[in-house]
Amino acid sequence: MAGSSKIYGEITGYPIGSTFANRNIASKSGVHTPTMQGISGNKDEGANSIVVSGQYVDDKDFGEEIFYTGMGGRDLKTGRQVKDQSIDQHGNAGLVTSQNQGLPV
Repeated sequence: MAGSSKIYGEITGYPIGSTFANRNIASKSGVHTPTMQGISGNKDEGANSIVVSGQYVDDKDFGEEIFYTGMGGRDLKTGRQVKDQSIDQHGNAGLVTSQNQGLPV
């Protein structure tokens, strides 16, 4: 997107499916800059990366395909989704923007 410093799609040196020991290393690499949030992005810029980190038990990583719960609605004790996701949540809104604008995540 014009004016965005985010990289959409593959990043040289980090093929799709790359793994990192922790979020700090992923952030320093520039692949996924937030150190706490699972979605990097917002409604205006779109989302450029997501992290499946095991925080949501409903997330599934099959290598070429993932089931991603989104941001918000998780019970902190059980890790399970207890309420519906909201498109008003900035990360989820970013995913919608990326889908609508054809931006790779």
